[in-house]
Amino acid sequence: MYIISTFTEAGTPKTGLSPTGDIYDVSDNSLVVNDGAFIEIGEGGYKYDFTLWDSAKDYYVVIDSVALTGSERYAFTTISGSRVIEGTLSEDDVLRLLLSKEMLKASGGGTTEIKFRNLADDKDRIVLVVNSNGNRSGFALDGT
Repeated sequence: MYIISTFTEAGTPKTGLSPTGDIYDVSDNSLVVNDGAFIEIGEGGYKYDFTLWDSAKDYYVVIDSVALTGSERYAFTTISGSRVIEGTLSEDDVLRLLLSKEMLKASGGGTTEIKFRNLADDKDRIVLVVNSNGNRSGFALDGT
């Protein structure tokens, strides 16, 4: 996931900067990234590849352009995690489950256990237990 920021100087997009960012986990106020280097995109835009991002968490981000002064030096943003839809299933979990059920590999049709796989085909996302009439009697979900 990329964090994108824009810097200007006197209202004009500012290129040639080397901004760094601090990223905090809002749940416990811990510093997740300290002085992460942003890369210039162009026209005053900069990006940071937030590889430690956890879609279930909320983050607060402070980006320091160092070379600028006053109100143009810093940029701030927040990243909101996925909402819980039901039980412990987040928006991301539900999307993965729906993709598995509607588009990906299924096995066990005509048996008492029907499985729907993930995109990599290395995990059962949904396992349905059915009786001889096809009525569902149990299930297991893995949206992670």
